[in-house]
Amino acid sequence: MFGLASHLLNNNTFSKQIHDFVLSMHCREYPLLMDQPQLCGHESQDAPLLLLAIKSPEQSAGQGDKTGQEMGKVKEGTSLRRIFLLGKQNRSVQPCSLPLDFLKLESDLYGDILQWDFHNTFFNLTLKDVLFREWFSQRCRHAHFIFKGDDDVFNVEKQMGKRRDFIVGDVIENAIPVCLITRKYYIPESFYTGQYPPYAGGGGVVYSGPLALRLVGVSKKVHLFPIDDVYLGSTITKSPGEENTPE
Repeated sequence: MFGLASHLLNNNTFSKQIHDFVLSMHCREYPLLMDQPQLCGHESQDAPLLLLAIKSPEQSAGQGDKTGQEMGKVKEGTSLRRIFLLGKQNRSVQPCSLPLDFLKLESDLYGDILQWDFHNTFFNLTLKDVLFREWFSQRCRHAHFIFKGDDDVFNVEKQMGKRRDFIVGDVIENAIPVCLITRKYYIPESFYTGQYPPYAGGGGVVYSGPLALRLVGVSKKVHLFPIDDVYLGSTITKSPGEENTPE
C-alpha cells in the first residue's frame, strides 16, 4: 500500500486534495471523540426501523431538534433514530468552527453525534462511510434500514421492500472521472481510468441493515476512493451474495 501511495505521489497532476487523500488513504482506524453506544439499544427488539446517518460539518450538528423536525414524519408504530457523522474541522482553515464544548453539549442533550479524530474534508466522506459502517456493525447491527445522506436532504423512499440486501437511490451509470482540475470532483487519469461502476448519487441513499453489515468486510479489501458515492458503488459490485445493483 505504501508503495502505491509513493508511486501516486510522484505524479505532479494531483491537486492538493488528491495529494492529501493519498497520504492518508491507508489509514482506516481513527479514535472516536464522541460515541453513542445507547442509540439503538442492546437487544434486537430495541433496534430502530430506520437509522438516519447524516454526513455533516460541525456547524450543522448544532441545529438540534430543528433538524429532526425537517426529516419528515415517520409512519405510526415505527421507530427512527438519527446520528450526525462528524470529523474535526481544521482550525487553521476554518477558525470559526464550533468549539468542542458546544458539540459535547449537543451530544449530551440529543445523543446524536458521532465524531472521529480526522479532518472533516470533502474527500474524507468515504472514510466517514467506512468508519460509520464499522460503528454500525458494533452498535446498531439490528437496525432494519439506513438512510445515509447529506444534512440538507431528507427525502426517504416510501417503498423499502422486503429484500434483505438492497440499496435505493438516484442511479448513475456509465459515468467517467471529471478531468478538469478546477472542478470539485476532479480525478486525474493517473489515479483512475475508465468508467465508474454503477452507483447511487445525489444527496442520499437508503440501504438495508444486512447489506451494511456485509459491506464492512468488503470495504476492507477495496482501496479508499476520494468520492464516497463511487466508493460505495465499488464495494457493492464486489460484494458476494444477492444482486446488489443500485435501484
